Amino acid sequence: MKNIFVLIFLATFILIVFLTVRNLFRESSAKIISDSHKPTDAISAKVLADEINLVNDLSKIVDDAMNGANGTYAIFIKNLKTNESYSFNEHMKFKAGSLYKLWVMGEAYNEIKSNNLSLSDYLTEVSLTVGDALNQMVTVSDNSSAFALTNKLTAVNISSFMKKFNFSESDFGDETNEPMTTAYDVASFFEKLYKGEIVDSSSSSEMVELLKEQTLNDVIPKYLPSEIAIAHKTGDIDNFYHDAGIVYTKNGDYIIVLMSESDDPSQSAVRESVISKNVFDYFNSQRG
Repeated sequence: MKNIFVLIFLATFILIVFLTVRNLFRESSAKIISDSHKPTDAISAKVLADEINLVNDLSKIVDDAMNGANGTYAIFIKNLKTNESYSFNEHMKFKAGSLYKLWVMGEAYNEIKSNNLSLSDYLTEVSLTVGDALNQMVTVSDNSSAFALTNKLTAVNISSFMKKFNFSESDFGDETNEPMTTAYDVASFFEKLYKGEIVDSSSSSEMVELLKEQTLNDVIPKYLPSEIAIAHKTGDIDNFYHDAGIVYTKNGDYIIVLMSESDDPSQSAVRESVISKNVFDYFNSQRG
């Protein structure tokens, strides 16, 4: 009889230990599952995944437009609302073409701010006021107006302006060397202009409005809605074809710089206009 009681006691003890260990295991598992599904962790993971997808998507839409391209390209794109960006060969130097006129315009407003120049000053070389010459130089890329303004401002002062605003990858050139620049420097100019940092806020605003009157619209604006405001400047010389500026949209403004050198600049211009359209559609599409 005594042995029976011992066996019953041992069986009861073993059962109690088993049930205790099982409950502890269940509580531990539940805590691990709960912690691994906290809302903050889930949200963080989704945000990270979305950020990765955004970068990949922007790269993809540019890469798709570049498929089969001949020649050399440099691209810089930056959303000024989200800071999402894409760049390719952004530090490669190209002949600036008429993009150098951005620096001439900047130095002109710098001298106006310093009271060394007035929009009403007369340039006898082109029979235009400084204001009218700036308009002609920017909106129709008139070379005579650009040369007259350069003579008035001097190449030394324009180079000093470039150094002051840290366009260190660019060169204004001289009698034997043409102006050179990079997509990075051009994008930097437009971003500083957008932020009101070129000379001052008022001068920057006036330059933006001037650039919005650009009439050479066969690249960045070509396939965009006509009501979209675009402050941009073109540049083409020899086998080079460029367009760069700020695109203003309801979903956020962005900078786009497109530069190329190829045996067929007209085809490069077409490809650049397709890139512009793809970027516009991308930034203005609804993304979850």
